[in-house]
This record gives sequence, C-alpha cells and structure tokens, in this order.
Amino acid sequence: FHALDGYFYSIPLSELKKYHVILAYKMNGKRLKIRDYGPLFVVYPRDQYRKELNVPTTEGKFVWQVFRMVVR
Repeated sequence: FHALDGYFYSIPLSELKKYHVILAYKMNGKRLKIRDYGPLFVVYPRDQYRKELNVPTTEGKFVWQVFRMVVR
C-alpha cells in the first residue's frame, strides 16, 4: 500500500485474512478526502484484537492517503 507522502507498507496475505483488514473509502457515510486520511485508508480492527494489535508496532500498519496498491 503506497501513500501520497511516499510511505508504503507491505501486508502479508496471512495478516489480511487473520485480521480482516479494511481498505476504507468512507467514514461516517462520507467519502474520505485527502485531509481526512483519504482517498483510501488501511484500517486494522484493534478493538477486536486488543492484545495483539494495541501495541506501538501496529501504528505503522495503518496507511492513510493510499493512492496505489500492488498485489504480488
């Protein structure tokens, strides 16, 4: 997942399946704008996996302002 600011993060397929990671384009029914983390935002379900995902290393997995996704 590549962000507008040059940041990128590779998510293993096993992690996508395990946590059901979301690629959000709306929040509260409204399309995400660049100033609101859009156009796309990678979101992990931290509330559902508190012990595993509520750790400092998870922050880097949340990618906002996603404009490109490469699947290999």
